[in-house]
Amino acid sequence: MYEEKFNERLEKQKVFFSRKEPGDILIYYRRSGALDGVGFPPYFQVFVMEKLSQTRVEALCNDRESEKLVCNFLEIFRESYKDFYEIDHDALPTIEVFFGIGGFTAAMSGGEAKIAGGTSWCEPGWDSWDEIRKLKFNPHSVWVQFASIMYRALLKYREGDFLLSPFSHRSPLDSATGLRGPTELFFDMHDRPADVRWLLNWCTEWSISLDNYLSENAGTPGVARGVWGTYLPNRTVFVNGDPVDLISRQLEPVFNRPYNEKLFEALGGGFFHHHAIGLHQVDQVALTKDLVIHELYDDPGVPSVAEVIINDKKMRDKILEASLKVPIMLDDFPFELLDPLLPFLAEGRFILRPRIQREDRDAFANITHRIRKSSKI
Repeated sequence: MYEEKFNERLEKQKVFFSRKEPGDILIYYRRSGALDGVGFPPYFQVFVMEKLSQTRVEALCNDRESEKLVCNFLEIFRESYKDFYEIDHDALPTIEVFFGIGGFTAAMSGGEAKIAGGTSWCEPGWDSWDEIRKLKFNPHSVWVQFASIMYRALLKYREGDFLLSPFSHRSPLDSATGLRGPTELFFDMHDRPADVRWLLNWCTEWSISLDNYLSENAGTPGVARGVWGTYLPNRTVFVNGDPVDLISRQLEPVFNRPYNEKLFEALGGGFFHHHAIGLHQVDQVALTKDLVIHELYDDPGVPSVAEVIINDKKMRDKILEASLKVPIMLDDFPFELLDPLLPFLAEGRFILRPRIQREDRDAFANITHRIRKSSKI
């Protein structure tokens, strides 16, 4: 029923990523809540984490239970298509396999993931570098198997109506903070830099092994990927890169960029997520080879990226230049700044992903119209 609109949006996104000229702006609306009613596609992670809060992961690691969970989710997901496609914007339905950073660390370390509040965590348990160096990729980990089973089930019931990512990764630096602990790792950067570089390389290889395992086990090397409303070319992977915001500019090209580049080169590209608190790194992140999307998420307590673009010429120039190297996704930006922001966005390449309340839907058409007038695509 929605195939034509899906294909129109997909082709527009492909054109966007094929171009380099300034002035291209896309608009992706996103849901404001987790699973509270139909309006925009719900997040698979939230649905899965709710289930995991009620039952152990081992109970879901079989085709019968995983397919039941996926079918229940897809029923809700597809009910959202009517509203999703009635509103004029550029986003696509996407599903990402993920179960919180704790499940990711547990898959790497063999530790125990704790589930609560719609996410998961796993306490760092590695005080000895000798023990850390014994880590290996274990395809039999219950969390690796859970990711594989969920991905296969989603593929089985996919009808070409959404884009799918087999897993949402942590950047090698983020993975390392999960294993070692952020405070310990940041001290180690100064006291034991060789050990940190070894761990970052191991985390890179682990993510490559995981992605290869998931793709090969499902037999889907050619399935188009997507995350957070956007098409991803080749085997582009999403990575959470938050720790880059907490290190200096001098440390970024030593402990962050080379390992992201190795991961992205091996798999076909990268979607890099971090936060407005890390704007001091915006030009450095943009230098990452094989980077496809550079996403910035606004933080409480610091100026939004939109405010910085409007009010700080020096930083504005850096952000605009960075966006011409790699398109920047502005996530959760404040609507009230749209009009003063748009003239500047027309000098770069951006994807706007505001969070919308359902009661705002009457304003959607007007907002989209204003953005379309400023965009060349």
